[in-house]
Amino acid sequence: AKNKLKNYLLGAKYDTNGSITDLERRAMTLMALSVNPYSGTLTDYISKILSAFDGRQIGDPNLFNDDIFAIFPLLKAGYSGLDPIIKEILEFIISKQTANGSWGNIDITAGAIQALSLAKKSGNLGADITNLISQSLQIAKNYLKNSQDTTGGFGSNTISTAWAVQAIVALDEQVSAWENNGNNPFDFLASR
Repeated sequence: AKNKLKNYLLGAKYDTNGSITDLERRAMTLMALSVNPYSGTLTDYISKILSAFDGRQIGDPNLFNDDIFAIFPLLKAGYSGLDPIIKEILEFIISKQTANGSWGNIDITAGAIQALSLAKKSGNLGADITNLISQSLQIAKNYLKNSQDTTGGFGSNTISTAWAVQAIVALDEQVSAWENNGNNPFDFLASR
């Protein structure tokens, strides 16, 4: 299955009418398959993602999921906090966080936690943006913790719980330690 997917992506031309998140997902998939997203296919995915940057954010200015998911392939493709585009995108993501610590729902909040954690761990960020990320992650963590159901899950479904598990790992915490009513996310997933 891995080889079939790789062969498909190597020969597939990207539909230019697709969304920026489609580009980001393809770039991440290529990287997971050890394919260079710049030159390993018919499409230079990183350049296409970069071309959607307007000086402050990536893609649609009314959305922020396209910015969250741009962080993963850009950091993995060699961009860092030394590149102004990364700082701008991170600041944009943080500016969209609500007072309760979320980015609207559990899934997107978990994605934002993963992106911000990756950026923080990647280093080369200035002290100002590192402090903003730390503060943002703390209130996002509190939101996530307060969103956990008594079943140990999140949003009463496996998808949101899986997203939350990824965020907990990105926060360098033990998933089994996130309990509510004696249940952790793994207990919830196992029950499904």
